[in-house]
Amino acid sequence: MTSSKPAHPLFDLSGLDPRLREFAAYWSELPKDKMIPHRQDFHPEKISRLLPSISIHEYLRPDYIRLRLIGTDIEKIYDQHMTGKNYLDFIAPSGKIKTSQIIHTACTHPAGMVFHTKSTTKKGTILNRESVALPMRNNEGISCLVYYCTVTTNPDYYADQKLDRLVITDVSIHYIDIGAGIPDIQISDQMVTMSSSPK
Repeated sequence: MTSSKPAHPLFDLSGLDPRLREFAAYWSELPKDKMIPHRQDFHPEKISRLLPSISIHEYLRPDYIRLRLIGTDIEKIYDQHMTGKNYLDFIAPSGKIKTSQIIHTACTHPAGMVFHTKSTTKKGTILNRESVALPMRNNEGISCLVYYCTVTTNPDYYADQKLDRLVITDVSIHYIDIGAGIPDIQISDQMVTMSSSPK
Protein backbone atom coordinates (compact mmCIF):
# COMPACT_ATOMS: atom_id res chain seq x y z
CA MET A 1 0.00 0.00 0.00
CA THR A 2 1.41 3.36 -1.03
CA SER A 3 1.51 6.10 1.56
CA SER A 4 0.75 9.70 0.64
CA LYS A 5 2.62 11.00 3.68
CA PRO A 6 5.82 13.01 3.23
CA ALA A 7 9.08 11.10 3.34
CA HIS A 8 11.09 10.47 6.45
CA PRO A 9 12.58 13.84 7.49
CA LEU A 10 15.34 14.14 4.95
CA PHE A 11 18.88 13.34 5.90
CA ASP A 12 21.17 16.33 6.10
CA LEU A 13 22.70 16.98 2.70
CA SER A 14 23.49 20.62 3.40
CA GLY A 15 27.15 20.24 2.47
CA LEU A 16 26.48 18.79 -0.99
CA ASP A 17 26.05 20.41 -4.38
CA PRO A 18 22.64 22.15 -4.75
CA ARG A 19 21.75 19.88 -7.68
CA LEU A 20 22.08 16.82 -5.48
CA ARG A 21 19.94 18.43 -2.80
CA GLU A 22 17.28 19.20 -5.43
CA PHE A 23 17.31 15.57 -6.58
CA ALA A 24 17.05 14.24 -3.01
CA ALA A 25 14.30 16.71 -2.12
CA TYR A 26 12.22 15.58 -5.10
CA TRP A 27 12.68 11.91 -4.16
CA SER A 28 11.74 12.75 -0.59
CA GLU A 29 8.43 14.29 -1.69
CA LEU A 30 7.31 11.18 -3.59
CA PRO A 31 4.69 8.89 -2.00
CA LYS A 32 6.32 5.89 -0.36
CA ASP A 33 5.58 2.19 -0.07
CA LYS A 34 7.55 0.95 2.96
CA MET A 35 9.91 3.93 2.66
CA ILE A 36 10.55 3.45 -1.10
CA PRO A 37 8.76 5.25 -3.95
CA HIS A 38 7.39 3.54 -7.05
CA ARG A 39 8.95 4.21 -10.41
CA GLN A 40 5.63 5.34 -11.90
CA ASP A 41 5.46 8.17 -9.36
CA PHE A 42 8.78 9.57 -10.53
CA HIS A 43 8.13 12.23 -13.20
CA PRO A 44 11.40 13.26 -14.88
CA GLU A 45 9.94 16.51 -16.22
CA LYS A 46 9.74 17.80 -12.65
CA ILE A 47 13.54 17.82 -12.45
CA SER A 48 14.33 18.15 -16.15
CA ARG A 49 17.54 20.13 -15.65
CA LEU A 50 19.01 17.20 -13.70
CA LEU A 51 18.30 14.50 -16.28
CA PRO A 52 21.77 14.58 -17.91
CA SER A 53 23.19 13.77 -14.45
CA ILE A 54 20.83 10.90 -13.58
CA SER A 55 21.47 7.18 -13.96
CA ILE A 56 19.35 4.17 -13.02
CA HIS A 57 20.89 0.90 -11.85
CA GLU A 58 18.75 -2.24 -11.70
CA TYR A 59 19.89 -5.01 -9.35
CA LEU A 60 18.98 -8.29 -11.09
CA ARG A 61 21.34 -10.73 -9.38
CA PRO A 62 24.70 -10.53 -7.55
CA ASP A 63 26.71 -10.62 -10.79
CA TYR A 64 24.39 -8.48 -12.91
CA ILE A 65 23.42 -4.86 -12.28
CA ARG A 66 21.88 -3.49 -15.44
CA LEU A 67 22.39 0.14 -16.37
CA ARG A 68 18.83 0.99 -17.36
CA LEU A 69 19.55 4.63 -18.06
CA ILE A 70 22.70 6.75 -18.16
CA GLY A 71 22.48 10.53 -18.46
CA THR A 72 24.39 12.25 -21.23
CA ASP A 73 26.73 14.08 -18.85
CA ILE A 74 27.76 10.75 -17.33
CA GLU A 75 28.29 9.05 -20.70
CA LYS A 76 30.57 11.90 -21.73
CA ILE A 77 32.86 11.04 -18.83
CA TYR A 78 33.13 7.40 -19.93
CA ASP A 79 33.19 8.34 -23.61
CA GLN A 80 30.80 5.57 -24.63
CA HIS A 81 27.16 4.45 -24.67
CA MET A 82 26.53 2.54 -21.45
CA THR A 83 22.75 2.07 -21.22
CA GLY A 84 21.81 -1.61 -21.12
CA LYS A 85 25.24 -2.84 -20.04
CA ASN A 86 26.21 -4.61 -16.82
CA TYR A 87 27.59 -2.05 -14.39
CA LEU A 88 29.86 -4.67 -12.85
CA ASP A 89 31.66 -5.09 -16.17
CA PHE A 90 33.15 -1.65 -15.53
CA ILE A 91 34.40 -2.56 -12.04
CA ALA A 92 37.78 -4.10 -11.30
CA PRO A 93 37.55 -7.76 -10.16
CA SER A 94 38.61 -6.87 -6.62
CA GLY A 95 35.63 -4.52 -6.23
CA LYS A 96 32.81 -6.44 -7.91
CA ILE A 97 31.47 -8.32 -4.87
CA LYS A 98 31.56 -5.30 -2.56
CA THR A 99 29.94 -3.06 -5.18
CA SER A 100 27.12 -5.57 -5.69
CA GLN A 101 26.58 -5.86 -1.91
CA ILE A 102 26.44 -2.10 -1.46
CA ILE A 103 23.76 -1.64 -4.12
CA HIS A 104 21.74 -4.66 -2.96
CA THR A 105 21.76 -3.33 0.61
CA ALA A 106 20.48 0.06 -0.54
CA CYS A 107 17.50 -1.70 -2.12
CA THR A 108 16.69 -4.16 0.64
CA HIS A 109 17.50 -2.40 3.91
CA PRO A 110 16.57 0.21 2.48
CA ALA A 111 18.94 3.20 2.56
CA GLY A 112 20.28 6.04 0.47
CA MET A 113 23.94 6.59 -0.35
CA VAL A 114 26.34 9.47 -0.81
CA PHE A 115 29.49 9.04 -2.92
CA HIS A 116 32.53 11.29 -3.20
CA THR A 117 34.96 10.22 -5.90
CA LYS A 118 38.14 11.51 -7.47
CA SER A 119 38.94 10.01 -10.84
CA THR A 120 41.20 10.36 -13.84
CA THR A 121 39.78 10.04 -17.35
CA LYS A 122 41.54 8.68 -20.42
CA LYS A 123 41.72 12.25 -21.72
CA GLY A 124 43.85 13.29 -18.76
CA THR A 125 41.14 15.09 -16.79
CA ILE A 126 40.94 14.81 -13.01
CA LEU A 127 37.31 14.83 -11.89
CA ASN A 128 35.94 15.41 -8.41
CA ARG A 129 32.39 14.09 -8.32
CA GLU A 130 29.56 13.77 -5.83
CA SER A 131 26.59 11.42 -6.11
CA VAL A 132 23.39 10.82 -4.19
CA ALA A 133 21.74 7.43 -4.76
CA LEU A 134 18.25 6.49 -3.60
CA PRO A 135 16.18 3.29 -3.97
CA MET A 136 13.08 2.93 -6.13
CA ARG A 137 10.50 0.19 -6.78
CA ASN A 138 10.00 -1.13 -10.31
CA ASN A 139 6.62 -1.46 -12.03
CA GLU A 140 5.97 -4.72 -10.16
CA GLY A 141 6.62 -3.07 -6.80
CA ILE A 142 10.01 -4.75 -6.28
CA SER A 143 12.76 -2.64 -4.73
CA CYS A 144 15.55 -3.34 -7.20
CA LEU A 145 16.25 0.08 -8.70
CA VAL A 146 18.69 2.72 -7.49
CA TYR A 147 18.44 6.23 -8.93
CA TYR A 148 21.70 8.17 -8.93
CA CYS A 149 22.36 11.84 -9.47
CA THR A 150 26.04 12.55 -10.14
CA VAL A 151 27.66 15.94 -10.61
CA THR A 152 31.21 17.07 -11.27
CA THR A 153 32.16 19.61 -8.64
CA ASN A 154 35.73 20.50 -9.56
CA PRO A 155 37.30 19.39 -12.85
CA ASP A 156 41.08 19.80 -13.06
CA TYR A 157 43.42 19.09 -15.95
CA TYR A 158 46.78 17.43 -16.06
CA ALA A 159 49.31 16.50 -18.68
CA ASP A 160 49.35 12.66 -18.75
CA GLN A 161 47.53 11.73 -21.95
CA LYS A 162 48.70 8.10 -21.94
CA LEU A 163 45.85 6.74 -19.81
CA ASP A 164 43.46 4.47 -21.71
CA ARG A 165 40.87 4.06 -18.96
CA LEU A 166 39.03 5.97 -16.31
CA VAL A 167 40.41 5.21 -12.85
CA ILE A 168 38.70 6.16 -9.61
CA THR A 169 41.54 6.72 -7.19
CA ASP A 170 39.66 7.98 -4.13
CA VAL A 171 36.23 6.74 -3.08
CA SER A 172 34.20 7.75 -0.07
CA ILE A 173 30.82 6.05 0.37
CA HIS A 174 28.37 6.25 3.22
CA TYR A 175 24.75 5.24 3.70
CA ILE A 176 22.08 7.74 4.66
CA ASP A 177 19.02 7.01 6.77
CA ILE A 178 15.73 7.17 4.85
CA GLY A 179 13.69 5.73 7.71
CA ALA A 180 15.12 2.26 8.40
CA GLY A 181 18.36 3.32 10.05
CA ILE A 182 21.89 2.84 8.75
CA PRO A 183 22.73 -0.65 7.40
CA ASP A 184 25.18 -2.70 9.41
CA ILE A 185 27.58 -3.30 6.56
CA GLN A 186 31.21 -2.26 6.39
CA ILE A 187 32.17 -0.08 3.47
CA SER A 188 35.86 0.30 2.90
CA ASP A 189 37.34 2.92 0.60
CA GLN A 190 39.20 1.19 -2.18
CA MET A 191 40.59 1.83 -5.63
CA VAL A 192 38.11 0.87 -8.32
CA THR A 193 39.16 0.71 -11.96
CA MET A 194 36.48 1.88 -14.38
CA SER A 195 37.54 0.79 -17.84
CA SER A 196 36.94 2.81 -20.97
CA SER A 197 35.34 -0.37 -22.27
CA PRO A 198 33.75 -3.26 -20.31
CA LYS A 199 36.10 -5.99 -19.14
